[in-house]
Amino acid sequence: MDHFRHGMGFTKASVARKAKWLSVDLLHQLNAELDRPKDPALVPNINGDPFTDSQEFPKRFVVGKAEIRGDVTRIPVIFIGNGHRRTVAARLRKTSEGWRLDDLVYEDGRTLRGTLGK
Repeated sequence: MDHFRHGMGFTKASVARKAKWLSVDLLHQLNAELDRPKDPALVPNINGDPFTDSQEFPKRFVVGKAEIRGDVTRIPVIFIGNGHRRTVAARLRKTSEGWRLDDLVYEDGRTLRGTLGK
């Protein structure tokens, strides 16, 4: 919900706002990606919003049923808008601080972590 309220751009400020919900490892990877020098001649690793897997921000979302397996939970989130409908599965990991977002799995099988740092 915070992502929809504060704009869906992939920026240092948007990642900082989400920090309390992210695993330490994912937060580190996201910040490393944002700190990486950009080459204008190359397509960036992240082109659009990695949290919704889109370049056109969706209008709404529906949260699916959580699948809990030990200390890992998978929650499908369906994003709807602009003539598109896509599912991004949030992978949460139980930490000493509680459940934290640790990765995202896109419809085509790619993951956010796999996309970062390429």
